[in-house]
Order: sequence, then C-alpha cells, then structure tokens
Amino acid sequence: MASKSAGNKQDSEMFLEMLTRDQLIWSSQAVPEVSSMVILGRRFNAFPMMNLLSMDSREFYRLLIKSKVDFFDKYAQIHPEYSVLLSAGSMNFLLMQEPTQIAQSVRQVLYSDPNKKIVKAAHTLSPDEFDIFITDLRTYIPASLLTEEDFNMLGYSLMRYDKYKQALSLFKNNLENHPNSANVYDSMGEGLMALGRVEEAVPLFKKAVELGAEPRHRDFELFKKNLIKGQAMLAEKGK
Repeated sequence: MASKSAGNKQDSEMFLEMLTRDQLIWSSQAVPEVSSMVILGRRFNAFPMMNLLSMDSREFYRLLIKSKVDFFDKYAQIHPEYSVLLSAGSMNFLLMQEPTQIAQSVRQVLYSDPNKKIVKAAHTLSPDEFDIFITDLRTYIPASLLTEEDFNMLGYSLMRYDKYKQALSLFKNNLENHPNSANVYDSMGEGLMALGRVEEAVPLFKKAVELGAEPRHRDFELFKKNLIKGQAMLAEKGK
C-alpha cells in the first residue's frame, strides 16, 4: 500500500511504527460518542493471491463483512448517535468507488439536528468552551439550520437547567447575527438579569421596546414589563 500514493505511504509508516512500538490496543472497542456514520463495503474482491491461500477466501471475506455488520448493528442499537450505511462498494476502495456517497454521508453527520448538538455541548462543556463551540458551529452548519427562534428557545431551555452562562452565549450569538430583532435584545437582557447584571440588561430592554414599537411586536407588552422591572431593580440599588 505504501507505493500507491504519498498519503498511503504516510498511513503505512504510521501504522507500522505503532505496531513496532506495540501501541495498538487490539481488544479496545471504544469509539467516540458523537454523531457518526459507519460505511461498510459489501463487495467481494477477488485478488490473484486468493487462489494461493489455505482457506476459502470468498467465505473468509463474507464472514469478515458479516461480523462487521453484526457488530455495528448491535452497537447502533445502544448508541443512537451511530448509524450504519451498507455500500455496494468494496471494503478497501470505498473512497475511490463511492466518493459521492461518502461526501453526502459527511454532510448528513455534520448537519444532523444541530439543536441536539447544542444541548449536549451545553451540558458537557465549560461556559468558555461552549462559547467557542457556538461560534465555531456557524462555520460548518448552514445558517438556515441555526435559526433565531431555535437559539432563543434553546437559551431559555438552558436557563431552566441553571445553565445561565451557556444560555447567555446563545443569546449573545443570536444578537450578533440578528441585530435588528427586538426579541433577541429582550432575551439577551433576561439572560444578563438572571446573572445579576441588571445594569447591562436595562439598555437592552430599552432597545427591545424601541424596536418592538413600530411595527408593534406581539411581545411588546412583555418587553415593557421587563424594562420596568429592570429599572425598578436599579432604583432599589440607588442607580
């Protein structure tokens, strides 16, 4: 394989080095718990050397493919983030035989239900890490799948789980991408108020009222209530 291409040569050298240093853990079946798709080729390849093997090479390949399919079928049942795709290509040459299928599968994994990815990240990452995650998300997920309404809804949902800083990251990102939305300003204000940052929240409530006045937003009265509440809290603090 090392003679096929520069990439194959690099892979071969790395694999041989791992073998030499005994760095491969053959018994490990651990795989990452992230959205993934396993593509298995089912075509049997008949190489000239197969006739020289001391076994039924076709039966060997059939059992090899079957064992892979059985393993990942069972694995996918207990790990819903996994899916298995059976391809008509061969095991060793899928990249050359099925490039379109692989490209489509990559897109499917990347773009699958970003809201689930956001919720999981919010519960597993630190606030700073989550903030970076949300910013990076927009670099590979189409904007049509990251809507203002979804970010707003997810932000309030996270606040119910006391994930106030993560919720604020969503509201902040939403504001950066929808600077003319009255509702986004109001949500950002509520996120700040939940963290005790009332002085920063009040100007955002004012902006929400301003933007929501004409044309009149359906939640205009709520915006006004939040503004009055924020101003009252500042008055209590003598500010």
